[in-house]
Amino acid sequence: MTDQAPAPGVGTSQPKEERATLEAAAPPRSSRLWERLRYHKVAQWTLAYAAAAYTTLHAVEMVSGALGWPHVIVRIVTLVLLLGVPVAVTLAWFHGHRAQRRAGPVEIAILTLLLLLAGAILWGLGRPAPELEQSTAARLRADSGGLPEASFGPVAASIAVLPFDNRSRLEDDAYFVEGIHDDILTQLSKLSSVRVTSHVSVEQFRDTRLSARAIAERLGVRNIVEGGVQRAGDRVRVTVQLIDAQSDSHLWAESYDRELTVANVFAIQTEIAAAVAAALKIKLSARDQSALSRMPTDSLAAYQSYLLGKHRMGVRTSAGIAAAAEYFKQAVELDPDFAQAHVGLAETMILSSEYGSLSRTELAGAAMPLLERALALDDHLSSAHTAIGAVRSKSSDTAGAEAAFRRAIELDHNNAVAFHWYADVLLLNRSQPESALALIQRAVELDPLSPAVIATLGQVLEALGRFDEARSQYESILEIDAASPVGYFLIGNFERFVNGRLDEAVRWYRESIARDPGNAAVQGSISISYLELGDLQQTALWMDRAMAQNPHQYMPVAAGMLLAARLHRESDSLARASRLREIWRMDGLSLAVSAYLGDYQTILDVGADLYPELSCSAETGVSRRNIGQAINLSLARMEHGERECAARLLEGVLSVTSRMPRMGRFGFGITDVEAQSSLGRTDAALATLRQAIDAGWRFSWGLPVELRPQLAALRNEPEFAAMTAEIERDMSIQLARVRQMEAAGQLAAIPER
Repeated sequence: MTDQAPAPGVGTSQPKEERATLEAAAPPRSSRLWERLRYHKVAQWTLAYAAAAYTTLHAVEMVSGALGWPHVIVRIVTLVLLLGVPVAVTLAWFHGHRAQRRAGPVEIAILTLLLLLAGAILWGLGRPAPELEQSTAARLRADSGGLPEASFGPVAASIAVLPFDNRSRLEDDAYFVEGIHDDILTQLSKLSSVRVTSHVSVEQFRDTRLSARAIAERLGVRNIVEGGVQRAGDRVRVTVQLIDAQSDSHLWAESYDRELTVANVFAIQTEIAAAVAAALKIKLSARDQSALSRMPTDSLAAYQSYLLGKHRMGVRTSAGIAAAAEYFKQAVELDPDFAQAHVGLAETMILSSEYGSLSRTELAGAAMPLLERALALDDHLSSAHTAIGAVRSKSSDTAGAEAAFRRAIELDHNNAVAFHWYADVLLLNRSQPESALALIQRAVELDPLSPAVIATLGQVLEALGRFDEARSQYESILEIDAASPVGYFLIGNFERFVNGRLDEAVRWYRESIARDPGNAAVQGSISISYLELGDLQQTALWMDRAMAQNPHQYMPVAAGMLLAARLHRESDSLARASRLREIWRMDGLSLAVSAYLGDYQTILDVGADLYPELSCSAETGVSRRNIGQAINLSLARMEHGERECAARLLEGVLSVTSRMPRMGRFGFGITDVEAQSSLGRTDAALATLRQAIDAGWRFSWGLPVELRPQLAALRNEPEFAAMTAEIERDMSIQLARVRQMEAAGQLAAIPER
């Protein structure tokens, strides 16, 4: 026996049964990891957690879709569930075996760290990423005077209203059904927290066999509205249903059977919009309710004339536009207070300025009184502000156009046309493709299958030097509509301005003209292409044809100006240059011709009027918008002895062109070569010209390079003569290809005039 006390927990004082239990509960003595994981039941706990997490995530996705929750909620839940995996493993390790002890300091510390990590990540998700803290709207506000945040902000729901079925089966009722569909789409567009796909894109799915899910995926929306209209005598029946395309579930459906009165028609449209909002759990704001409650006219006859006008205007031909104008006039006569009818009539005039029956100088005088009357009747009419923006843009009132487009977007954040035309103004008038990109991307969200919208997106990308993306956009137009003349025209431009392939440009232009024989812009473009190729006879033929189609269109007048300059008919060329500035006040090509012909006083006069930032009275404001004018003004100022001012302009040109793409319709071509030559930097000018030729530069060859006054310093350089001869040979080869394609019947046939 020993007097030493037994160790704690050891000895006869501990029951035998308890010792057996503890021995059974102890982990296996093997050090192999798998056996320890099995002992703690980690695999079973993890599988159970995975099943529960999957069920939870699926339920959240269903609920968020039904309630229109932002997608970020699903992302947050997913992240939390992923962070729960190590939590589950930790708990399994300490509690997987039923006899294991309770949580101790180590496991509590691990769980605390995991919870802190989850909280930090969730807090980070709640904050905007540093590079996104300045929103698109804020950037646009800095660039162009500002747009409301709601114009680009998140929406509660996205909807496409598919073309309604004509349930009466009468062809004469088609315009009425289309009008009801378009008005319901317009009513839904007024809801401030809903993104609604525009009419042009949904029209692609008329009589489609695609599923709601497939259509929604193509349009980038979650919900689909389908319906039909039946008119029988003095009754109208409208049937509508709302579908969650992701789950293919019907959220709401209703039929409206009413007496055919204009009040009932508008009431049905309002009730449908309100019911759709309720089904999507969208609370209507006071502004939404006010917008939905407006009744445009109380005359059924005026409303039907208006619908006929909209129907005819959808056919983009001169005859269709003329017929639409007559219907809108009838609507205005039947109800002089019908604001939308005034806008419709003004829109036909805007289209007429493109299709040849109305000049730009006549447009403002004809359209503005109608639009001012419309706003006097309803100053919340987004379409009226959009039309005003278009008229001001065509009148070279860029600031006024921007203000009108901003107001249109404030009133209707689903106004794809306003976003589109605003982007056009920033691209064409301001030469700001960076700012235009955000606007045109928003227009594409709202109207993803519109050839016109996609065309502008491609042009913006081209202006940014993203040529592969631009070409892809142009080709996608033909995928949407193989008969679209716009797609062929833009690919022709791409071949000419980006690839330097004028032969291919002629081929694509011919395809466009075959599908739209009355388009003077394309015919003017093909005329200039023949001028650059050196075929003056074809140049004159196509110019005459284009002028006969539309003597007010820019491209035919430009073709005539360049041809007259090439033939040394100076007075004729300068007269056409003056006419070109009447069509487009900010035109730069006419000033280039004035410089080519030595008309420096005109350059100075126009520069003082339109380009005060190039006056050299203060800091010279050369920008992407005015580099061509800066080159011409530098030449004029040098001729007047203002050499220092001219040098400042030329240095400014070189600074700007260093940040621009050379190629493309919006590229600078050889403007940097002209600046270097004018500054007396002959070696740099020759090296840069070599780079331009190797890159494929061929456009603007209509005015012979060797005779351009800006390049006078290079004329006696053998290297310059060799390079110009190289381009001449290439032009001859390309012209021969065009003639071969013509002889082989590989060029699209052109309908007789």
